[in-house]
Amino acid sequence: MRVSAYLEVDKQLEEKKLGLERSVAYLRLIQPIPEINFETVKETNWVESWKEHFHPINVGKKFLILPSWIEESDPERIAIKIDPGMAFGTGTHPTTQICMELMETQIEKGLDVFDIGCGSGILSISALKLGAKQAFGVDIDEKSIENADKNAILNQVEERTFFSQGSVEDIKNDQLPISQVPVLVANILA
Repeated sequence: MRVSAYLEVDKQLEEKKLGLERSVAYLRLIQPIPEINFETVKETNWVESWKEHFHPINVGKKFLILPSWIEESDPERIAIKIDPGMAFGTGTHPTTQICMELMETQIEKGLDVFDIGCGSGILSISALKLGAKQAFGVDIDEKSIENADKNAILNQVEERTFFSQGSVEDIKNDQLPISQVPVLVANILA
């Protein structure tokens, strides 16, 4: 087992390190534990560094998911630009890809779509790019709604998306502007 932690370099750093060493010394009375290893980590912009691992992804027969900072690279595919922020839905998860592949065969031009647990808005945006008339998305997380709105703008479909904080219960209780649509997508935890 390995335990890693980051300690802020401040006036209390040496005191914190000493406290950790004392605590581990007490644990060593019970069981052998290796020495603590302290090392300085160079300053990194963690908010930006994850981007180096997020690359374009082909999904199904039609889609190309692009990180928002990369230009389109395949004119044969429907580009979905995503900046996930703190929301679920980068397109890298298999369940997102399965939903998108199924939508390729189920979305017809002019249909309205409901996206429950919309996260980054990727499924709503995908439906619209396939020809859906409007997409209504709900998520219980306020940050997801903000992120979905930004991604709709990024994909130039904001005029046809309606994202709102809410849940299935809100839909069932007619708390949202629409309660029935012919297509519903949900990529959520049970």
